[in-house]
Amino acid sequence: MAINDVWRSGPEACRAGAVTVQVSRAALAASAKEVVLFTNAAHPTSNALHRRIGFGPVTDFAAYDFG
Repeated sequence: MAINDVWRSGPEACRAGAVTVQVSRAALAASAKEVVLFTNAAHPTSNALHRRIGFGPVTDFAAYDFG
């Protein structure tokens, strides 16, 4: 299962973080073999939350549009 994080700021960021926690728990309870979360490395606050709930960095990637 992949979770594409919701980009919010202020009080909405707390709700987005709570949703990430609940979706992750639901996926694991449903026997998901892995839960993948895509985040922006430039956001240390949200990344700290993700580490606290069990996610860890795996790799960095970039997308380029040459069009």
